[in-house]
Amino acid sequence: MRILWSFIRKDALTFVSYRFHMMMVLWGMALMIGHFFFLGRVVGGGSENVLANWGGDYFPFAVLGIAFAQYFDFALNGLSGQLRQGQTLGTLEALLVTRTPPLLILLGLVAFQFLFTTAMAMTYIASGVVTAGLSISFSAVALTLLLLLFTLGAFVGFGMMSASFILVFKKGEPIAMVFQGLSYLLSGVYYPVSILPHWMQGLAQLLPLTHATRAVRIIWLQHGGLMDLLPSLAWLAAFAVVFIPVGMLTFRKALGAARRQGSLAQF
Repeated sequence: MRILWSFIRKDALTFVSYRFHMMMVLWGMALMIGHFFFLGRVVGGGSENVLANWGGDYFPFAVLGIAFAQYFDFALNGLSGQLRQGQTLGTLEALLVTRTPPLLILLGLVAFQFLFTTAMAMTYIASGVVTAGLSISFSAVALTLLLLLFTLGAFVGFGMMSASFILVFKKGEPIAMVFQGLSYLLSGVYYPVSILPHWMQGLAQLLPLTHATRAVRIIWLQHGGLMDLLPSLAWLAAFAVVFIPVGMLTFRKALGAARRQGSLAQF
């Protein structure tokens, strides 16, 4: 815990030291909330039938999708971004030659980003509570935390594969770009999956973000219980079982290759 706290403190101090960047990040989040709030007012009648199963109001539908998409972006780009930064700053090789276990280093590198992502997701959900009347309950919060565990498990394997490309190829994350583009197109972040052509709806089921956004909306918009979430949780668990081992193996191979080639510090 002492080592993890050191990583968190270091990244937090770095983040707040660039005050203009910090303000732009917060301002960008506020603009995003405002964008979808007013878009929800404009969309109006045409969306009511499409969103009938989700309460008929576009704004809470959108902010819930965006909230959990934050964790998708975190899992897919957080570790690779930190590794890339470590390469350019020259700190990555120094960290990996210490006696600190590599897994603990990886957790430390993304710990602050996870906390910041959680704060952003809570802000999006809070905006729905304040402006759209989402009701907070103990069961909704508990189910959301449970869903978050399954969601991160489903996403993390893809993030480790993306980070592997950084270690080996130094630049460009093709897995992240392709997977992120498909997920935002098909997974129902901004619009229901049901409006897609049937063949695209089938493809959407093969993406973990589809099941995460559906589940969080079941919790907050349909007031569903654990039994209602089981299909989505089962899909997310299946993604985790398959892709976490693949991601770990890929990352271990990439790290080993970079160490043998002496290229950890290259960028």
